[in-house]
Order: sequence, then C-alpha cells, then structure tokens
Amino acid sequence: MLRFLRDFVLFGAGPVASGLFGLLLWRHPRRWGAVIVPLVALAGFVALTAVGQVSALRYAAPGLGPMTMALAPAVRWLDAKAVVAAPAVALWWGSGTVILHDGQHPRLAASHWLWTLPRGTHLTNETDWDESLPSIVSPGPGGPYRWPGHDGWFTFETLDMTAPDSPEKASRMADILSRTDFLILSSDRQSAVMPRLADRFPMTTAHYAMLTSGEACFALALEIDRGYPLPGLRFDDSWAQEPWRVYDHPHVRIFRRQPCFDAKGYAFRLRRALANDQPDEP
Repeated sequence: MLRFLRDFVLFGAGPVASGLFGLLLWRHPRRWGAVIVPLVALAGFVALTAVGQVSALRYAAPGLGPMTMALAPAVRWLDAKAVVAAPAVALWWGSGTVILHDGQHPRLAASHWLWTLPRGTHLTNETDWDESLPSIVSPGPGGPYRWPGHDGWFTFETLDMTAPDSPEKASRMADILSRTDFLILSSDRQSAVMPRLADRFPMTTAHYAMLTSGEACFALALEIDRGYPLPGLRFDDSWAQEPWRVYDHPHVRIFRRQPCFDAKGYAFRLRRALANDQPDEP
C-alpha cells in the first residue's frame, strides 16, 4: 500500500497537488467539512485501488477530479510567488506524462528497428506470454502493416525464462541461444524480478548476470529506456509499480550474439550455479 501511495503522489496526482493536499489536511483541518464530499470520493478511489489485487495507478484516476475540487480553496493560502510557481512546477512535472505517451513507445520503436534486419534473422524472446517483439507496425504513414509472422521474415524461438530452473532448462537455453541472432528483452518484467528470488532461480540469476556483464558473449545492440522524461531531465522511475513501467514505457534491450558464444560453456555455468544452490546431502 505504501508503494502505491508513493507512486500515486509522484505519477498519479503529482508532487505539487499532493503537497497542497497535505497542506490542506495538516494546517486547515477545520475546513475539511467544506470539502468533505470530494475528500470521501478521493479516499474511496485511492483505498480501493491500494488494497486491490492490481494496484495500478489508472484505477485511481477517477479520484483526481474530487481531489481537484478539494484543492480549490488552497489557492487562497498561497502568496503571489507561490501562485505562479505552483502551476509552473505542476505543468513541468505533468509534461513528463504527456511526453511519455507521445507515440514513441519503446516496444514500437524497437519493432521498427527489428524490421530493418535482413530476412531470415533468428529472434528469441524471453517468454510466450509477455509482450514479444516485433509488434505489429507500419513502416511509414499509410504503409502496409507488418506483423511478427509476416512473410516468414523472421525465425522465432522462446527461452521460457519463467520455467523452473533445472539442468534441462540450461541445455535448452544454451541450444536456443546458439542458433539465435538476437535475444530480446521487451521489458524488465523477468530480468528485474527473478534475480530477487535467487534461491528459487539461481540459474536464471546467473544467466542475467552473464548477459549484462558480457560474459555470455551477447552484446547490447539496442537499448531504449526513457524513464520519466521530464523536460531537461530524465527521472529514473525503474523502482515504480509494474503497470507503470512495463506497459507505459518498458525498458527494452536487444542483445546480438557474438562469435565467442560457447553453448557448452554457457550451459556448464548455468548448471554450476544450480548445483551450488542445492542443499548438501545429509
């Protein structure tokens, strides 16, 4: 709940509106009665979202209207400088959301890049349930759309990263990667979460460590990480809730297999990571 409230303050209502709202509740509690209806509406939307199964910011969006109504009296408590500064800062911070949805979605941009690769390119995605790339795109305005299986342009495989770690998984991953030209991470949904469960996924944790360090002999060919794009500043929001950073602006990385990739050596390192995590025999 606290993480949702943090994200709501920063990316839902914005820090300026949230600060004014805190000022209302803290310094003017006697005036709550005048705005009790919008306060109850706001509290209801926020509370229902915070305790829901999916605490996505968009589900609390209907509470922004009542929050604006409750903040109307706050203008009278600001001096002349604050009356100018507050809207200016609010517009600057809010413009990050506008820029974030300017049509340059990282997955679409990466898809356009992938479609520049030659016919027969072998692509590997992480799972068959998360968003795979390339997405359906049009090469230009009014042009024909292309989809992943269009004209047999690409050869696709899937690593099935979320499968339980096992020696069989290590062999299968090594075999697939030995054939692929590009490994696609369309978001951090796996790479940022599974290594946190190192006891459960020691082999997968080792895979991501080797991939990002270059030990796996895959070089980063494309990376798109917009963060929260404020004018003049890129604000790192990689710690924010998953619906916000995975759907709205995922961190996309595409790795190119290098000639030095050794399938046997790679599989051996994964199995060693798995073996080192197994409990000793009694």
